[in-house]
Amino acid sequence: MIMRLNLVFWPLLLGGCFYIGKDNFDDLVKRSPDTWSSRDCLTIVMAATNNNFDDQSCPNIKVVATVYSPSVIMANYRRGQILGRHRKPMPMSEVPPIESLQSVADSEYTSSIDMLMQEEAGLYFDWQTDRYVDARGNYVQNYTQVDSLTMFIAIENDGWPLYIPNIGDLENQIYLVNDQNKFIRPLMVWGKRQTQLMTTENLIAKFRIRKDDYHFLEHSDNMHLLIDGFDRRIMLDFPVSLLR
Repeated sequence: MIMRLNLVFWPLLLGGCFYIGKDNFDDLVKRSPDTWSSRDCLTIVMAATNNNFDDQSCPNIKVVATVYSPSVIMANYRRGQILGRHRKPMPMSEVPPIESLQSVADSEYTSSIDMLMQEEAGLYFDWQTDRYVDARGNYVQNYTQVDSLTMFIAIENDGWPLYIPNIGDLENQIYLVNDQNKFIRPLMVWGKRQTQLMTTENLIAKFRIRKDDYHFLEHSDNMHLLIDGFDRRIMLDFPVSLLR
C-alpha cells in the first residue's frame, strides 16, 4: 500500500522546496488533469496539506498531513507522468513538453490510478469524460459521494533526545473530527516502524466516512485531524471542499 502510493512530493514538501502555480486549487480542479503542469500538481498537493510548525504550544512534536483527495491522487500520478515515472521509456526527442494523460496512458498506468482511486477514495475515474464516478456508478457531484478518506501523516520529534514518547498505541490515538465534534477512528493505519518516537514516522491512515446513507462530513465545512498521546494534543484543520 505505502509503496503504491508513490509519495513523490514529500521530499519537496518536507524540505520546503515547492512551487505555487499561478492558479489556485479551486481553479485547477475545474480543469482536466491533462492540462496540469508539474507546478500545478504541487499547488494541488500543498492546498491539501497542513502542519503545526507555527504552533508554539506544541514545541516537541511536529506533524505534516496531506488529505489524499481524488485530485491529490491524480496530481501525484500526473506529475509522475510528466517526470517520466508512469509511462514506457520513450526517446527524448519524442517526448512532448506537456504530455496528455490519455495519449501516453497504457493499461498498466490507468489501472494503477483506478486501483488507488478506488482504495483511497472509493471512486473511479472516467477517462472518457475526465469525471469521477462513485461506487454506485454515479458521476460525483459533491463530497458526500466519497466513501473513504486517506491521509498521509508525517510525525517528527523535535524534542529528541530529551523527550522520547511511547507510540506503541499511536494507531488508537488518531481521529477524524467533524464540525459537530463527533469523531471516528481510522479503519486502518499503516507505516509505523517503532514503539518510541525517535525518528520521523510516516503513516497512512484510512477513514471510512460513508456508510449507507450516512456521511460523517455532511453538514461540516471542515474536518479536523486529531492526534493524541503526546505532551500536547495536535489538531490540524482541512476544508471539506478539498474532497474533489
